Amino acid sequence: KNSMYKSRNIDQIKKGMNRTSKILSLTIGPRGKNIVIWNKSESPIILNDGTSIVNKLSNVNFNEYIGQYIIKEVVHNVNNSVGDGTSTTGILVGDLLQNGLSLVNSGYKYQNISEGLKKICYLLIKKINNIAWPLTKNNDILKIAINSTGGDINLGALLYQAFTKVGINGMINVETTNNKYSNLVINAGFQFDRGYVSHKFINNFDTSSCDYNDCLILVSDLELNTVDDAVVIMQTAMKIGKPLLLITEKIQKKPLITFINNYIKNKIQITAVKIPSFGKYRKAVLQDIAIATGAELLSKDKGSSFKQLQPSFFGNVKKCTVTRSSCTLIIRNKYKASIMKRIKFLENQLIDNESTYETSFISERIAKLSGGVAVIQIGAHSDVELNDKLLRIEDAKNATFAALTKGVITGGATSFVHFANLLHCYFIMLHIINEKIPMNLLINSLKKPGEHIIKNSENNSHLIHRDLVGYPFEIGFDSNFNCIANLASEGISDPSMLFFSSLNTLSKIAPVLLSVKMLLTKNKNIKMSAVKVDDGVLRIPKLLNM
Repeated sequence: KNSMYKSRNIDQIKKGMNRTSKILSLTIGPRGKNIVIWNKSESPIILNDGTSIVNKLSNVNFNEYIGQYIIKEVVHNVNNSVGDGTSTTGILVGDLLQNGLSLVNSGYKYQNISEGLKKICYLLIKKINNIAWPLTKNNDILKIAINSTGGDINLGALLYQAFTKVGINGMINVETTNNKYSNLVINAGFQFDRGYVSHKFINNFDTSSCDYNDCLILVSDLELNTVDDAVVIMQTAMKIGKPLLLITEKIQKKPLITFINNYIKNKIQITAVKIPSFGKYRKAVLQDIAIATGAELLSKDKGSSFKQLQPSFFGNVKKCTVTRSSCTLIIRNKYKASIMKRIKFLENQLIDNESTYETSFISERIAKLSGGVAVIQIGAHSDVELNDKLLRIEDAKNATFAALTKGVITGGATSFVHFANLLHCYFIMLHIINEKIPMNLLINSLKKPGEHIIKNSENNSHLIHRDLVGYPFEIGFDSNFNCIANLASEGISDPSMLFFSSLNTLSKIAPVLLSVKMLLTKNKNIKMSAVKVDDGVLRIPKLLNM
């Protein structure tokens, strides 16, 4: 096993954190720089997104990699919860942990730092809840969308239109397009990723789709095995005299040929798709479709069969569009009350669920039932521009969603500076050394993201931070125009969830790292000898003691 001195280990861990934080600091703020990352086996990549940058970083030295890995975990945690502000959080946590490790190495008890940080972070989180304000005006939503995309007005406007069309419960997807310009496509209604079972059902050859207005819908998890079952379905639908969309488990060859022959002979207008989703989630999606369309689900669990089919079992939609890979249903307004009840039921399930995949699946179902799917199609003149736009729009989408749900506070890392000034007032009044040291540690670290934003705009951070003392939380440094201004009125704001997540992550990860006492690494050149007993004394291999 590998063995080194304690101070050397800590210095190398701090070195790994410092390198990662320095790289992230170059990208922060509206005047942040791009980073070129090149791997010998790949083409060079130009990035400005914190998450993508840390994913590309790697370090051969194990001790330095530990510091790098901790920053990666923090960045990923914030990216999953908020989607934006990853560089800000990486710089904040990196600086605090570096200084915290130095304190622990000099003999200060890590328990005092951990307990002090938890208390202070708890107070700041309560302060965030008090000063955050909701986004109520459309102009405010547009501003935060533009700011989140790095000042790109076109992408910000597309994102704003998407949110206004489908709402916060709607679904917004980002795709690439062959066009040079980006655009927005709104798919109203319920959409799932299953297409027609046969191209013979196509009736719109311009779009290679099957389109029906005022269409019946039959929802079932039964297999369609016999021609008799197919005849029963067609006869029941023909009594009503409307086109039919059939959603079922599986259609055998003979029933499918029966449907196609009758369709070709113009005896019935029909199309069929398979059940969406996979495994145990299929039935849940079928129930959602049945409720949204007013259909009755023919289920194996109820002992149902196609021979029991009645006209009342059919649901109805304004329009259905079935392509090779998707099915879109335009829902009627009379089923709105049933849909809202279903959404409320799913939201209650979401609160009680702790599984990440289950939560994602339920959220997707809520989004589909809410009645809208917006697709932002990103176009560019080159692959470099396209990658940059995709990263920006993904971050902005998540940040705008977090802002709409949890509110916003003053952006540009200005809130962190004001928090530091607020803590400084408490620091002066404190007389207990065990509380003053962690507070001073956090005060210095809270100023770091703002310092790097000002530095990237080529200004003196010390002078600007000195001028901000005593100002209210709305006042901060606008790096676009190099002046102190009312950032709240200008729309320069960040989701309050970003600051909550940063402080919460900081209070959780600091005790873990600062309390590490031993590091065990494997040296490939030295084989670990077995435990031996010489003269009654145990000979144990040396471990890396921190």
